[in-house]
Amino acid sequence: MNPVLTLIRRIRKLMNHVLSSSQSRSTDIPHHSPSNTSPSKIYKIGKRMGCSKKGSRWIRRRGPRVTICSLPDEVLLDIFEFFLPDHSDRWDGRARTWPKLVRVCRRWRSIIFGSPLRLDLRLLCTTRTPVRKMLDVWPPLPIQIQYYSVDPQVEDNLIAALEHPNRVRGIFLSSMSLPLERLVAVMQEPFPAMDFLFLQIEGTVSALPIVPNTFFGGSAPRLRSLTLDGIPFPTLPQLLLSSNDLVDLALDRIPQNGYISPEAMATCISASTRLTNLSIGFISPTSRPDPAIRHPPPLTRVVLPALTKFDFHGVSQYLEDLMARTDAPLLRAARITFFNQLIFDIQQLPRFIGHAPALMPFYTARIKF
Repeated sequence: MNPVLTLIRRIRKLMNHVLSSSQSRSTDIPHHSPSNTSPSKIYKIGKRMGCSKKGSRWIRRRGPRVTICSLPDEVLLDIFEFFLPDHSDRWDGRARTWPKLVRVCRRWRSIIFGSPLRLDLRLLCTTRTPVRKMLDVWPPLPIQIQYYSVDPQVEDNLIAALEHPNRVRGIFLSSMSLPLERLVAVMQEPFPAMDFLFLQIEGTVSALPIVPNTFFGGSAPRLRSLTLDGIPFPTLPQLLLSSNDLVDLALDRIPQNGYISPEAMATCISASTRLTNLSIGFISPTSRPDPAIRHPPPLTRVVLPALTKFDFHGVSQYLEDLMARTDAPLLRAARITFFNQLIFDIQQLPRFIGHAPALMPFYTARIKF
């Protein structure tokens, strides 16, 4: 469905919540309103349109019937902000929608371009986007990169977007068949505005080169979501120490040459006090702590005050060393998968679960061999 027509229909429906006729009378808010209609937003828009609210009823003063074209700029801006898809619901939804809205008329274009920060406008770069031409046509807005398949045919487009590190807000690169060293070579500068990063290598990852500690200039202060799938990045803890706003961290299919010790992992996530979701998974059971250099558990543990979900796939020795150094009092869900082991020691696991009251009592427990 055309998003412009959808928005116009929703604007009309929202107006009907406040103004059901041009006569001065009270109206009830209909029960068939959109599920995402916030009462506070309706109240704000209604007040801007000169209405008053008594109980559950809106009352409008006498006057001409209000149409979409007669709405003040501030009301239209409120409606645009309310109905543009949120990045948390669909990462590319807003970036795909607003360019269609600015083509409706000059007034809408002026309103939208007049509030780029409030509407969180971003330019979406995909495999079908002529990036250099797009960046010349549109205003200098933040850039959002989204490639579901990265191969040498799209390399020039991708590099054209990455040549603007100060404008890149998010990077999603899936099923990469492009040599990793080429990508890393153009990402050595800081990306100070980036808040989302998803990198996934296609196929085997055993022979990939190691990502250097100069990746992203060694810091990502605004990063909120990070997913690395099959990326060998042993110096990642140095980068994470600068990411105090991190909320989601997923390190999947960690190869042997990207191994990060439990001590280093606990230290780097200690700075992420907002971390909510944590996933750690190794590609091989050979990724385990060295018994010769294992240190005793510290006297004090790192507390992850916001962590609610934890996934792990690896050997029990790694999990034990990590849990001996961390606590997650608000943990609500945990999924733990071990490689095939005839003997494993999990003394720290009961203690870790016992310090998370939300996990007790168990509603469901599964043990699979």
